[in-house]
Amino acid sequence: MNKLYEREGCSECKDLEGFCRQKCDVAIKRANSTIDVEEILNELSCLYEINLHAFENCYIFGISQDPETKAYLIVLPFAENGDLRSYLLKNPEMKWRNKLILIYRALETLCLLHDDGYVHRDMHSGNILCKNGAKAEIADFGLSLSLKGHTKESGIYGVLPYVAPEVLCGSQYSQASDIYGIGIVLSEVANGGIPVFSGVKFDSNLAMSICQGLRPSIPDGTPKEYVELVKQCWDADPKKRPTARQISEQIKNFWSNAKCLAKFDQADGIAKRECANRKLDSFDPIDPSKTHTSTLLKFDNLPEPTNSSQIFSMELQISSNLDFDYD
Repeated sequence: MNKLYEREGCSECKDLEGFCRQKCDVAIKRANSTIDVEEILNELSCLYEINLHAFENCYIFGISQDPETKAYLIVLPFAENGDLRSYLLKNPEMKWRNKLILIYRALETLCLLHDDGYVHRDMHSGNILCKNGAKAEIADFGLSLSLKGHTKESGIYGVLPYVAPEVLCGSQYSQASDIYGIGIVLSEVANGGIPVFSGVKFDSNLAMSICQGLRPSIPDGTPKEYVELVKQCWDADPKKRPTARQISEQIKNFWSNAKCLAKFDQADGIAKRECANRKLDSFDPIDPSKTHTSTLLKFDNLPEPTNSSQIFSMELQISSNLDFDYD
């Protein structure tokens, strides 16, 4: 499915009169195949449900059709700052306070989606879009499914590092598997947007390592409250993961608790020093086709998901406690 960005007259506003008067950028999502049309219809259903409960954000302007090709189009609000990872990498000295706001705003979308009984199924930093005014929201609902009456899936589809281990092992997607993806995103935020598992092939070896407990590193100096939240999100047992609402409340508590917020302010100083010493060219270049493009995943004979103390070291491109036999 191609995504085109064009200028059109519109306003991110539910007031029809204001909509007609103002102008802003919009994003156009185009369906070029039967599968794309199915995804667009699915996305429309999800966006409609979310819009019913969204008081501040508008997640969709409407649907249209290309007069020449007859391809269906979804007209969406345009995200001026791109996806979350790109935004973080372009702003390496972003304060933790701003990061917390972006996380909280993005979680608002996931809360609405889960409250309406949906599962996103494709949670990664490329599907979190950032706008001016410290706004962020989760996007791309083409793969989302309703939990009501859902008993069967066509396969595992996603970006490997963000796919929950139980899903890799054959379990169905669930709201808890979305939360696992959020946990990986939270670690990415702590690392300033550097891709997780940088320099490692997204293959069966990585899938096996994830099932055996391998997780991304979290920088030294990150407030322990945040680290604990991340670990809860990526727990191997989906029943032990918090809900989207619980994560949202925890992020809100970080902001409202003066002592806790002071820890994040202190972490800014540590992050600034690390940023000055960081050599981005030592990491894999960001290849959207690898790190942000969802693909069909199929792995056989994976072990039962478990927790461990294995942490991936981006600098060494190895884990700190990894010695597996894949034969």
